[in-house]
Formats: sequence, C-alpha cells, structure tokens
Amino acid sequence: MTKNSAYFRNKNKTQNQVVAIGERALVQCVKSWCPPSFESRFPGGIIPFWIPILPERPHSDAEILKFEPLHYHFDFRFWHDRLINLFFTDGETAEDWQARVQLACEVIEIKQVVRLCYRNIPILSADYNFLPRLEEAYSNCSLLHGNICPHKGYKLLPNTKHPNLGTCPGHGLAFNFKTGQLCRRKEFTQLDFS
Repeated sequence: MTKNSAYFRNKNKTQNQVVAIGERALVQCVKSWCPPSFESRFPGGIIPFWIPILPERPHSDAEILKFEPLHYHFDFRFWHDRLINLFFTDGETAEDWQARVQLACEVIEIKQVVRLCYRNIPILSADYNFLPRLEEAYSNCSLLHGNICPHKGYKLLPNTKHPNLGTCPGHGLAFNFKTGQLCRRKEFTQLDFS
C-alpha cells in the first residue's frame, strides 16, 4: 500500500486540525520555481521538495500591509530540518519565518501530501514592521466565530507554551482563547496565558 492511497490518507488528520509534534497530517504542498535569490541553492530553477503551505487560496495583503502580489503562507509545522536549512541560511530564526511567503506566480503544482509535524507554529517577532499595523487594524476585534482570525480567516493554532494563546499561522496575529481579545506582540512578556 502506498502513502498516496485513499486508505492511508483517511487515517491521518488534516492540517486544519490540531496536530501534535510527531503526528502525521494530510498537508497542502506546492512544487515551486525558486526565487532569484535562491538560484545558487537550487540549480535548475525548481525547488526539489514539496513545500508545505497553509490550505487557503492565494491572497493579496494590499489593504493594510501594502503587499499586492498574490501569495500563499507556508505551514512551517511540517517543514523538515533539511528544508528549513536550505531556505534559512542567513541567520534567520523561527521568529522570522512567517515574514516569508510563497508567491502564487512561482507555483508549478499543488497537491496534498502526508507529512510529519515537526514543530509548533512559530510566533512572529514583534519587530516586524507590518505586525503593529495589523494589530492596530484589529485592536477592537474579538473572536466571534470559534478560533478563526478576523483578518483573512485562517484557523488560529494553539501554542504549547501558552495553551490559551491562539496564533494566526498566516500573518501572526494572536488572540487569547479565554477572553477572545487580541494580544499585542509587544505585551507578550507581561501576559500570563496559563
């Protein structure tokens, strides 16, 4: 029986469910042309891995973030270390990862692949210039429809260090699951989510 059989796929969670480290899930992945800055890492111009992305349609962030190109967001929970080391070789840490996106124009193919969960979704650093703009735009929003981020509708993911903190895997907004209120990134050190 192959990994791609219907039987094998039906035995796994989907990436929209809570997936613990070490569990497998059916994950949306892309095969992609490499951006010009990565051409030396990927001779031939195609990244030779299926790259996990969030299972949403490509979108533009023109209205608040002034980033117009259609893009997908990566789902770093399912990136193995070799893939991370290929992409992030210039001193970036997990706090930097969410600032990277997959441009829709570079995608060659999309398919669902069974992948192992290696880590929690990283929490984006407060130093990113777009995060305060997002937090200001959504400062009066609270969670009304379950654990869905009001910005682009991504499902908020829990954090093992702070179980009542839900983080948007797309753009990094965070909400307190107990109160439903937005948590500003600069205030994380003062908040107790236990």
